[in-house]
Amino acid sequence: MARQIFTLWVLKSIVHLIFGEHICWTPPNNTMIFYHSSNLMLARSTTLNSLRIKAYYTDLFKSLSSYNDLVTNAIEPALDYWRKMLRPKNPLTENFYASRFCVDGESVLQTDADGIRRSYCVKGCQEKTYCYTQEIPDDFLDYCREMVNGQPKLTGTRGAGMADTDFLVIVDAVSVTECSTGLLAFATTCQIDNQINRPILGFVNVCPKSLKLTYPEKEITKYTLLHELAHSLGFSPLLYAFMRDENGNPRTKRDPSTDLPDLGQDAYSIFIPSNSTVDTITRTWVSAVTQSTRTVKILKTPNVLVRNKISFQAAAREHFACSTLEGVELENQGGAGTSSAHFEKHIVQDELMAGSIGKSLFVSNLTLSYFQDTGWYDVDRTLADNWLWGKGLGCDFVRKSCYEYWKIKESAGLSIEPWCKKVYSKDTYCLSYDNAYGSCDLVKYSTALPLEYQYFTSLPGISSSAVPNYGSSNILGDFCPSLMLHMAVLNSQHSRTMKSYPSSIDSVFSELFWSNGWNRKSANYELESYGMDSTCFNHDPNAPWNIYQCTSYLTRPAVEATCHKVSINPRNRNTNKRIVE
Repeated sequence: MARQIFTLWVLKSIVHLIFGEHICWTPPNNTMIFYHSSNLMLARSTTLNSLRIKAYYTDLFKSLSSYNDLVTNAIEPALDYWRKMLRPKNPLTENFYASRFCVDGESVLQTDADGIRRSYCVKGCQEKTYCYTQEIPDDFLDYCREMVNGQPKLTGTRGAGMADTDFLVIVDAVSVTECSTGLLAFATTCQIDNQINRPILGFVNVCPKSLKLTYPEKEITKYTLLHELAHSLGFSPLLYAFMRDENGNPRTKRDPSTDLPDLGQDAYSIFIPSNSTVDTITRTWVSAVTQSTRTVKILKTPNVLVRNKISFQAAAREHFACSTLEGVELENQGGAGTSSAHFEKHIVQDELMAGSIGKSLFVSNLTLSYFQDTGWYDVDRTLADNWLWGKGLGCDFVRKSCYEYWKIKESAGLSIEPWCKKVYSKDTYCLSYDNAYGSCDLVKYSTALPLEYQYFTSLPGISSSAVPNYGSSNILGDFCPSLMLHMAVLNSQHSRTMKSYPSSIDSVFSELFWSNGWNRKSANYELESYGMDSTCFNHDPNAPWNIYQCTSYLTRPAVEATCHKVSINPRNRNTNKRIVE
């Protein structure tokens, strides 16, 4: 029942065009009434089942020509992923029901006969109840819980509910204004239960003309839905203050009269979490032309920071090789809905819960540990992806600016990767954080970047007046230039597609066309091969390729990185020496 007015934390996705990423954000000044489920829940058991997630598709969504494709190839796989990963500590014991809106949002807490405190509407229930903009069907609605002559009563009718459901997500396809400017999708949590505050009702909206199911855009579609579902399941500032510890106790102090967090609310009417959940610290940020102090928020829950004793998956301190890391920084850019709603982009880059999404992402132990730390789920973190961005790079990588980090590395004669300093071109390099190749995303903006993001005083071939205009296309990543992977697609005569990933497709095709519009080669002169047994190789950028056929040969321009099938040398099976086939 209604308990409190909240700012609606709707997470929206906007395409960031240069490297095929989109940014999550939320428009300001949207409000909703926040609800608590009145369902009975099972006491925690040692034998936990997978999260029972169901999707309700609106008539508008079902009218899309791409409806079947989206459900089969994007939404259901995303739902299946979270079903596999999350196990609710307190699953519902009866059918799923949603609480009804209270008239004027007014309610009071009452203790029922079963000892559970529930909300009852003071002025009765509204005729209609919504999850974001979508009216919740009567079939899913619980009785009206209201005060009648000073006594808590159940009135009206109750729908059939939904059986075997721990979390219901409503999927809609409203073409909001932002859809015409690149919006992909947005998500929010509509209701949480009133016992441990686990989300039970969420909302995901897809822009009907924005999500594509052709390669390579389908990769963004897949990760977008996985990402947005994570928000509706609880990865949101709206819910930080409602998290529980491993014993089910609130991480943030509660007001005993309302059971709501008791540390106040921020400018967006979001409840403020305890500083043992999200804390605020200062960092020094150095660029080539200035030094500044920035205030950042860090997520510092225990499993996110420290290696888990059961799954033995590396958490933040071990992953980054920084034993004194205070917490994982949350995004400080992008405005409400991006800021604090994601991990800091320049630190996590291609992790699922970074603030922008590309064609290849990893669900790391950071995200899975967050869900463990909510207190609502047990998570199988042994299934975390092998995420390599920033791995082992030390405290300087996570605490200092990219500029200061690469200056430290250069002074020691070491590689500055994953950062780079070469103006964007068709040159490719093997990535240190993935088995793929890509280019440096150092591009020119139409105006000079803010001083704190100017990382160069000179660049080869660039006039001094234009140098301040250069930075990464990755805005949320603090404009830090890094090697970004490319994704290749086939021409129309082929029925299958492929990436620059050696590990993506176990087939060899003769023609590759890049998704950003330029053709690397008209024929596979370098004999590249893509598959689980292929590896990326860097080459001498000054050495041309000589291709021999019988008595003739052809000289090709130098190619700096290629992918080839490799195997263990059969004459040296006891070594790890690889040979190119």
